[in-house]
Amino acid sequence: MKAKKLQLSIAIAWGILLGSLTFAVRPISTISANFVLGAIQKGTMVLLLPGLIGSAAVAGNVHAFSLVPAAIINALFHFGIAWLLIRIKVRRVAPA
Repeated sequence: MKAKKLQLSIAIAWGILLGSLTFAVRPISTISANFVLGAIQKGTMVLLLPGLIGSAAVAGNVHAFSLVPAAIINALFHFGIAWLLIRIKVRRVAPA
C-alpha cells in the first residue's frame, strides 16, 4: 500500500511540474546559444508540446490560444504517462 502511494505521489508531482512549466513556455522557447542550455530547452519544449497542440485544438486557432488549457492538458498527460511507466517498471522488477 505504501508503494502505491509513493507511485501516485511521484506521478502527481511530475504532472504538476510539467503543467506549471507550461506557463514559462516563452522564455523556454527562446533557445540559448549555449549548447547545454539549448539542449535542455529543446528537450523541455518537446515535453510541453502535447499541451500546446491540445490547447490550440481547443481554441481552434494555432496563433491565439491560452496557456491555461495547455497546462491542464500537460499535467494530465504527463501524470498518466508517469503513472503507467512507474506501474510497468514496478511490475517488471517485482512480480506479484
